[in-house]
Amino acid sequence: MEQTRLRFWQGLSVGLALALVGMAIGTTRSVVAQSQKQRFTEIDVERINVLEADGTVKLVIANRERAPDQVSEGQSRPRAANNKLPGITFFDDAGDEAGGLKISGDRRGGPSARRHLLFDRHRGFWGHASVSR
Repeated sequence: MEQTRLRFWQGLSVGLALALVGMAIGTTRSVVAQSQKQRFTEIDVERINVLEADGTVKLVIANRERAPDQVSEGQSRPRAANNKLPGITFFDDAGDEAGGLKISGDRRGGPSARRHLLFDRHRGFWGHASVSR
């Protein structure tokens, strides 16, 4: 009887050890698969956020509807409708908007186009280059 109990516990221990090793191998394979870079031939998106490891937004590429809010001194304000342009928006280390590249144009009502390249200094306007037609 004692021998039967011993064999039962030995078998159970071996079975649990094998299950644990199997789970460890499966988890390792899953982690390795997730850490590999994805490669795309083409991708369609409405917005791309480039983040630091701590989640701080550094750069946003967005269409008109998904343009980021204006952020100054840590305060976020919705962008005015006439200031929602597609383009690239840069953010400084504090998370405040630091400039960008904005583009607009519409040929339906006659030729018109605006191109803005902005470089903001800390808590103020620094420089601006634009071309309008």
